[in-house]
Amino acid sequence: MKIQTQSLTGPALDWAVATCEGFVNLHRRELKGYEVPTFVLAMDKGGQGWVEFDTLDYDQDWARSGPIIEQESIGIQMAYPAEDGKPALWYAAKFATSINAPPRAHGPTALVAAMRVYVLSRLGEEVDVPDILLEGK
Repeated sequence: MKIQTQSLTGPALDWAVATCEGFVNLHRRELKGYEVPTFVLAMDKGGQGWVEFDTLDYDQDWARSGPIIEQESIGIQMAYPAEDGKPALWYAAKFATSINAPPRAHGPTALVAAMRVYVLSRLGEEVDVPDILLEGK
């Protein structure tokens, strides 16, 4: 299903960032050795082995996303803090390397805003998210 990059959250955002990072082939894998069949979503890091998708928390894990923010020269700024029941709003932009306007995005947290900018700069304004991530919505 096609989703606007600015609307990506949770697993859909994590999938988009993982795709930008070279992960491919999201699919359901059975974990062997359990009494009850256990399945996980997994992605292959370009032929280097499978990683459980749940461990790719780019929208919440500074240790995983921080290097991307630094490498991609993404700046983050709080527009306004959370108050009176309203969530905070963060803006992120990729520093311009040309005369073109840099990609910009916003989000409820600094990491969501930054990862949306990263995806926007790599995959564009709309991404085709695998249906398996949207099941149950």
